[in-house]
Amino acid sequence: MSGTVRVIEDAPATLRSERARPVAGERAKILIVDDSPTVRKSLARVLHDSGIAGEIELAEDGLQAFKLLRSGKADIVVCDLNMPRCDGVQFLRLKSRDPELTDIPVIVLSGSDDAERRLTALTSGASDYVSKPCDANELVARLNVHLKLRKLQQELLRVNEELLRLTQTDPLTGVKNRRFLMDKLQEELDRARRYERPLSVAMLDIDHFKHINDTYGHPAGDAALVEIAALFGRTLRGQDTIARFGGEEFVVILPETDGDRAVLAAERLRTALMAHVVTDSGKRLPLTVSGGVVAFPHALISNAGDFLRLADAALYDAKRSGRNRITRAL
Repeated sequence: MSGTVRVIEDAPATLRSERARPVAGERAKILIVDDSPTVRKSLARVLHDSGIAGEIELAEDGLQAFKLLRSGKADIVVCDLNMPRCDGVQFLRLKSRDPELTDIPVIVLSGSDDAERRLTALTSGASDYVSKPCDANELVARLNVHLKLRKLQQELLRVNEELLRLTQTDPLTGVKNRRFLMDKLQEELDRARRYERPLSVAMLDIDHFKHINDTYGHPAGDAALVEIAALFGRTLRGQDTIARFGGEEFVVILPETDGDRAVLAAERLRTALMAHVVTDSGKRLPLTVSGGVVAFPHALISNAGDFLRLADAALYDAKRSGRNRITRAL
């Protein structure tokens, strides 16, 4: 074999190469798309021998390639530009419409030197463009570059998602924090007002929690808060949001919930805690919760702060009335 990957454009298509030098990098799942069986097999051999490919899939046109991507994602695609039925540009446009596939790089191969065709491929989503005939080592090197770029992008996305999670999460209990609560509550209030839908909030406070900390110690109090937050999370619906408001206070946002149903939801949390056994060193902690509930529409609610102010006032009434109870704001 010669030292380059060469495609002879007259039929039948052939491809020649010698073993490409291995390039450092993780072994990838590569999808090769070309209407020529000879080219597909020759490219597969080149990429296999280079050590870059851990798994190789073959497709004869863009439509088959798109279906393969949908059924099992590749790490990178090597795609011929000129193919019958569904060519490289059509494949790129199909792929760009699927959000789950947009980060998969595509290196386009073509024997055409048409600058407009090249521009069309790049603006349609191609990551790189390699003219035929191309050097096998260059192709492998370009694959490595785009694989590393994709890995860096995925790591950056993971880090950003983790940073976002940390800014929205209470570090002790793992539920949402006050900052997230205020933004989410205003968002839900705007939605409820726009579509004239019910929305409720329950503010919950663990009764006599200072006594728990003073008697059993702050580590026991912290452990109890973690357990209570998990219990409340399991008891609520999936569409509800629970956040730690501060200290031993939690706030629950209840979308699509009127006042009566919100009181029932808060009562479920109260009775769930009464039935739940929280212990420290084998001793049961005497834990109960009081709550205040407020529902929108309400004449005194125009923003998230109003919601919380009214819920806090209802909570105060529950505390003053003897604790371990739920009170609804009028």
